[in-house]
Amino acid sequence: MNGSYKTSTVLLATGVLFAVYFPVAIWLKTSFVPPRGPPGAVWMLIYFRKYDDSGVAFISYDKKLRGIGDTEEAPERSPVILYEDGKPLGPGHRLHDEINKFGQGRFSHWAVTGFVFAASDNSDPRTNGREYWAVIPKP
Repeated sequence: MNGSYKTSTVLLATGVLFAVYFPVAIWLKTSFVPPRGPPGAVWMLIYFRKYDDSGVAFISYDKKLRGIGDTEEAPERSPVILYEDGKPLGPGHRLHDEINKFGQGRFSHWAVTGFVFAASDNSDPRTNGREYWAVIPKP
């Protein structure tokens, strides 16, 4: 009787789990609205790491935009503008040390490094609750 009790308990728990899971999954699938960036937005920056412990800069790398990033030969090639909560950051094409020291929205987009930037108020983008988008302006 003990084994039968365990089996029926497991089956009951499994049934309850499925009865709750599937309606919730269907509701989430139909109610989820993905974040929308500014016009021309191509990528939402999600993962950040500190550039240097002594400053305010952060790095976010994205392979998708690597082909249009700045290079040593073309240091102002990237057309990308970073946006913070729908407002453009800048100035762009700054040196990494300048971004790290002064911050205030400065950024760069390098093919190898990715995005090096500072939040508009030099806060930590991992915890400030803002959305950061890479935008390619329309000509």
